[in-house]
Amino acid sequence: MPQTLTDIATLAVLHCGVSKPINNVITEKSLEAQACRNVADLARQTTLRAHPWLFAKRFATPALVAGPSPMATIEWIYAYAAPADMLHMFRFISTRLNNDTRQTRIPYTIANDATNGILIYTNWPGFNTALPVTIEYVFDNQNISQWTIDFGKAMSYYMAYLIAPVLTSGDPYQMQQKLLALFDKAVIDARNNNVNEEQRPEEPQSEFVRARDGFGMEETQGQTWQADPSGFAID
Repeated sequence: MPQTLTDIATLAVLHCGVSKPINNVITEKSLEAQACRNVADLARQTTLRAHPWLFAKRFATPALVAGPSPMATIEWIYAYAAPADMLHMFRFISTRLNNDTRQTRIPYTIANDATNGILIYTNWPGFNTALPVTIEYVFDNQNISQWTIDFGKAMSYYMAYLIAPVLTSGDPYQMQQKLLALFDKAVIDARNNNVNEEQRPEEPQSEFVRARDGFGMEETQGQTWQADPSGFAID
């Protein structure tokens, strides 16, 4: 049976030491239900931003707002419109597609433009018209039927963290600190579980190792690096 917002809210109040279950978090008038309703959006969005949840990842081609001539800013050539549902952007798809190195990752920044709203600034023009600029980001997925158990557990801890002062009359036992630590652990556990749900390509060797082995060098392409001791002496 899929989890519901009521299930997550009931778990949240249990974390706060309240054993009475919530029957319907949307309609119930109890203090516990009202507290969970008040923080539900914040708890969901914060938990979504904390981790690249697979059920909430999207790829999109953002609209070009400014650049290349004139440049978007004195620092950045291009400005792209951030998707309206974007909560956390992770990357531009680079020339290495899903197998980035530190050198191939696309630099960018996000800022608020007075006229156009949230923009993504970069110097990346994309590959060509067949492979346009593409970003990977987490969106505000409110379809509870798609949420994983890992996400529901993590969200319940953050919801409990937010409502603990209300349900415990000011949090005299400092439950919030413990609940926030449990939230962090739940996110780490989810990240570890993702390893088994997603097979990413193996990251390339570092630039030094590839240069040492002769890859990416014009004159020594494919030649293995060897130490040259000439000119050195040991006293």
